[in-house]
Amino acid sequence: MSVQCTLPDLGRATPKGASSAAGHLTVTNGGTTPDRLTCVSSDAAAQCQIHTMSLEGGVMKMRPVEGGLEIPSGGTVTLKPAGLHVMLVNLKHRLEPGKMVELTLKFEKAGTVEVELPIAAIGAPAPGVAAGGTMMMDGGHGGMMQMDKH
Repeated sequence: MSVQCTLPDLGRATPKGASSAAGHLTVTNGGTTPDRLTCVSSDAAAQCQIHTMSLEGGVMKMRPVEGGLEIPSGGTVTLKPAGLHVMLVNLKHRLEPGKMVELTLKFEKAGTVEVELPIAAIGAPAPGVAAGGTMMMDGGHGGMMQMDKH
C-alpha cells in the first residue's frame, strides 16, 4: 500500500476566540487496492472530522463524512476549500501564521501517520502549489506514505 499526501496548508490562522479551522491536503493512493481515511486527530483541537461542503438551494451546507473517506486504488482525493476538508473543532489554542499543526491520519490499510500542516496568514490566498521538501514515512502496517510538504 502506497499513499502520497500533499499538504498545502491548514487554511488560515485563526483570530482570537475562533473555535474551528479547516485543513486541506491531497491524498493519492498508489496501491492496487482502495484504502479509507477513517480518522483524523490533533492535539490542537478537541475533535477532528472530515467534512464535505455542497451547495443546496443556494445555501452552502457542511456535513461530516460518515464512515471515512475512500481513496480509490490509483486514485486521488483532494481536500480543499469549499469541498472535502479536515475540520478541527473546539480549538485548544489560536492557530498562528508561520507555525505548524500536527495531525494524525489513520488509514484502514496504510495505518497511522503523523503529519504537520503549515498555517497560512489570515487573508492569504487559497492553497496552491508551492515549493517544498519531500520525506518518506512508514505508514504503519507495512505501508509507506510519501509526504510532499508545501
